[in-house]
Amino acid sequence: MKDIEQSLGVYKVTIDLPLWVNNIQCFLFKGEDGWDIVDTGIYTPGAMEKWKESFRKLRINPLDVRQIIITHDHVDHFGAAGELQKLTQAPVKMVNKENSLVKWKDWLKEILHEDSVFHFFGLPKELKEEVIREKGTQFKNWVPSIPETEDIRAQETIVLGCEQYQILTFPGHCAEQICFYHPDREVLFAGDVLVTPNHLNATNQEPLTDYFKILELLQKMKIAYLFPSHGKPFARVDIRIGLIAEYRKQQMSELKEHLSKESTVYQAYLFFLSRGALTDLFFGLTEVYYFLEHLVKLGELKKVTREDCFYYKEVNKNEMD
Repeated sequence: MKDIEQSLGVYKVTIDLPLWVNNIQCFLFKGEDGWDIVDTGIYTPGAMEKWKESFRKLRINPLDVRQIIITHDHVDHFGAAGELQKLTQAPVKMVNKENSLVKWKDWLKEILHEDSVFHFFGLPKELKEEVIREKGTQFKNWVPSIPETEDIRAQETIVLGCEQYQILTFPGHCAEQICFYHPDREVLFAGDVLVTPNHLNATNQEPLTDYFKILELLQKMKIAYLFPSHGKPFARVDIRIGLIAEYRKQQMSELKEHLSKESTVYQAYLFFLSRGALTDLFFGLTEVYYFLEHLVKLGELKKVTREDCFYYKEVNKNEMD
């Protein structure tokens, strides 16, 4: 895999994350007249020092950075973009979605508002208040400044380093994210396209359906090497994606069997937690919520709302008949 990275002129910058994953892989692409960045990680003093250390190691003058590309508007991918823009003076580019970065704090307020779906997950009051307080503080600290952004929605290709890539836009993990595909090398920089939906996103009501469709599409593409944002690059991509899809479907099957008795989102989360499948409470709850809603859409669970709480239960076979 190192040979592929060297031939493409790409260097990984690993930023630590205090989240459900330990780190994120950001990328530096070396061009003839400068460098390009894909994703920035969250902002922390340690993260900024990691970027400066990478610049020193690769002998990069920050002003030689040509552009900063954000794959999607989740905080672990764009949190440091504003500070990196100040350091490099480079334009920040993404699929703008009416400048979703500017609106992300409004999104945070919306999902933590008392009327949001988050408050129907069945968390004990004290725990819910703790999660809201913790995430509100973390997210604000991780994004001290919002960069000005340029919209690349109309672009079909982009030059990263010295190579031209196709820009592919996918739903699923979030409402919209971009990946970069090199058809000649059969290489995909995939962002979080393989990660199940785990952010509350009112613009996409059936994210798991999109997620599984994208996995099927990727299996049919000619991809020899895939670089994810979380985890190591890998080959034998079609087999690996097939295993991921099978694992996610197995999770839902186990969840359905567990729900012979009525359960809240939080109780379903605890079931997965006991099996070592989830860690971060906030994102884990959202992931489980999407699983449950998907099974409701498939007619395999029924859902009722009582006293500001969602309850899910397996549909009795007699009811299905």
